[in-house]
Amino acid sequence: MSLFTSPRIGGRAAAGLAGLAVTGLVLAGCSSEPATPEGPVDLRVTLWSANEAHHAVFNEIADAYIAANPDKVSSVTFDAYPLDEYTQALVTQVSGGEAPDIAWVLNSNSREYIEQGVLADVSDVLTADADFDLDDVVDGSLAAWSKDGGIYAYPFSTQPFGMYVNLDLLEAAGQPNPRDLIASDDWNWDRVMEMADAVAGATGQGGLQIQSWNIWIELATIWESFGARPWSEDGSQALFDSPEMVEFMNWTNENMFERRAIIRPGETFDFAAGSAAFKIHLLSTSGALDGSFAWDYVPLPEGPGGQKNVVNQAAIGVLSQSANPEVAAEFLAFFTNKTNSQKLSAFFPQPRESLLTYEALSAAATKMSEEQIVGTIIEPAKNAVPLPVHPNYSQFASTVASSLELISQPGADVEAILRDLQDSVSQYFG
Repeated sequence: MSLFTSPRIGGRAAAGLAGLAVTGLVLAGCSSEPATPEGPVDLRVTLWSANEAHHAVFNEIADAYIAANPDKVSSVTFDAYPLDEYTQALVTQVSGGEAPDIAWVLNSNSREYIEQGVLADVSDVLTADADFDLDDVVDGSLAAWSKDGGIYAYPFSTQPFGMYVNLDLLEAAGQPNPRDLIASDDWNWDRVMEMADAVAGATGQGGLQIQSWNIWIELATIWESFGARPWSEDGSQALFDSPEMVEFMNWTNENMFERRAIIRPGETFDFAAGSAAFKIHLLSTSGALDGSFAWDYVPLPEGPGGQKNVVNQAAIGVLSQSANPEVAAEFLAFFTNKTNSQKLSAFFPQPRESLLTYEALSAAATKMSEEQIVGTIIEPAKNAVPLPVHPNYSQFASTVASSLELISQPGADVEAILRDLQDSVSQYFG
C-alpha cells in the first residue's frame, strides 16, 4: 500500500460517510486538554500501512527512543487500519475518548485539521531539537501543514507526480518516445492525447488512466497546466465554473468520448497490467511493475497554462486530544529527525535537502534509473505546487465527485454541470 495513494472509498455514499467522519473528528478536536501524565507512558500511533517492512523500521526507531528515554515512554504501538476504514476508525477513537497520540494525515485533510484544532502545534519542539534540524527541511514543504508560525505535522512522505509511459504500446501504435518529444519541446497534453488515442485505435488497449472521481483532487496534476483551480488561493471563493475549469473539463470529456484518449468509466484497462499507455502517479507505483513491458517515468506534460509540477504529501502529527501531547511531540521529533528520516527514506521520499538525492531516493524506487529519479522527482520538487487544500474539503468533496461523474458521460453539458456545482458548494466558501 502506497503512502501516496488516497483512500479509495467506494461509491457516493461511502464518500459522504468519509466527510461525516472528518466532521466528527473536527468537532471532537475542540475538547479540553488532557492532564499531563506522571511517569513513562504508552504511546499509540495510527496509520494506514500494514507493510511488515515499514513496521520493522518504525519499531526499530521506537525501540531506540524507549531505550534512550525509559523515564518518558514505556512502549510505542503502531496501529494499522485499512485505507477505506482509516478516517472512520480515527474519528471513532477520538469521539470515544480514546484518541491515539500520533496519526498519519492525508494531504487533502491538512487545512481542515489545522483550522479546527485536530492537530497540536509542534513547532517549538521541532525548532528546539537540533537532531531534527529544521533547516534541512526543503523550503515550502511545510506550507500545507503550517499556520501563523505554527507547525502542525511533518510531511514525512513528499514527492511530485510524474507520468508513467508504456513504451511497448506506444511503439506498437507507431508513436514517438516521450523523451524525444521532451527534447524537442513537444511534450504537451494535446500531443499526449493524440498518442493515447492512437494506442487505443491500433492496439485495442487503453490510453490515459486517471484516478477515480472519489479522489478528484489529483486531477490538479492536469488542470494546473490549464490555469484552472477549484478555489481561490485563500479558499474564500469557489472557482468550479471559471472559464479555465470549464475549458479543462470540456477537454476531458472530449478526450473520453470524441476520442478514446482517456479511459472511460467502467473500462478496466490498467497501467500496471500493461493495458494502458499512460498513468499519472508517484514513485511508489514503480514497485508494482513486474518487467513484463518496457516503461518510462517522465515529467508531467505542458498545458495551455505552461508546465506545472504538482506534489503530493502524507504527514504525521500529534493529535490535540492525545493523552500525552508533550511526550508525543518529542517522540515525533525523534521519529522524523535527520538520522531517522534517512531510515524512512527507504520507503517514503523525505522533504529534506540532505535526502533529496539519487542515492536516497533509489532505495525507495529500486526499479528506476538515475535519469528518471533526477528528472521526474528531484528537479520537479524544486518548483512543485501542492495539491489544493481547503478547511471545508470533507463537506463538499463527495458533491464534486458526483458532478464529475456526470461530466464523464457522453454528451455532457459541462458548463451547466459546473455552474450547478458552483451553486451547490458556494456555502462552504467565503
